[in-house]
Amino acid sequence: GCKIETFSKEDLLSIPEKKSIYVIGTSRERGVFLSLVDMLLEPKEKEHFGDSVVGQCWGRAVVEKGNMKVSYQDFRANSFEQPDDLGAIQCHNDKVVRGGLQSNGSMLGNATAFWNELFEDETMWPDVIYLLSGHKTNDFNFEAHTLSFAQNIPPSWRGTLIIGDYEFNAKRAGLDRNRQGYQDALIKMLDVISDPRVRWLDGEGISTEQRMYAERGE
Repeated sequence: GCKIETFSKEDLLSIPEKKSIYVIGTSRERGVFLSLVDMLLEPKEKEHFGDSVVGQCWGRAVVEKGNMKVSYQDFRANSFEQPDDLGAIQCHNDKVVRGGLQSNGSMLGNATAFWNELFEDETMWPDVIYLLSGHKTNDFNFEAHTLSFAQNIPPSWRGTLIIGDYEFNAKRAGLDRNRQGYQDALIKMLDVISDPRVRWLDGEGISTEQRMYAERGE
């Protein structure tokens, strides 16, 4: 029952009220964000985009035009620690921070702090969030790494959360022999989340249909 509906640049720029899309993930998701930006901007506005702050930023970036606002946040779900991890060491440029999951030394702790910040100001709530999960990576913990975020959505939020995973990958698309098992896992996790505002993107299915690579995805 899933379908893909496409919109033109004119559609995006002519929406009658303010809307916002927040893309949260790694380099692939940053590509989704940049594709949205490419649709919003005119050719003249993109002449030196590669040299701009947004073009070079890998942390948080925001582009707004007309009534449409698109944002990106770096989010390394494949590096999340386990809930019982006693400590972590992370490098942030020339500084090293140390600590447990509740400190700035934790990828999961930082991600949770960002998620809570995202919903602090109701006037700034996004209409659509695309969130990368660590599903299909090593050490994935559904309860700690995905369910905890979905359960912290404010009850009054009227947006849509779309969860993705590492099967949104054209290179590997169609190479998983257990496709039914992948789909069953998505259904099971959505059943546990049990929130009509939450969807899970069939990354493998979309990538298989749209990939533009060779037979082996290389």
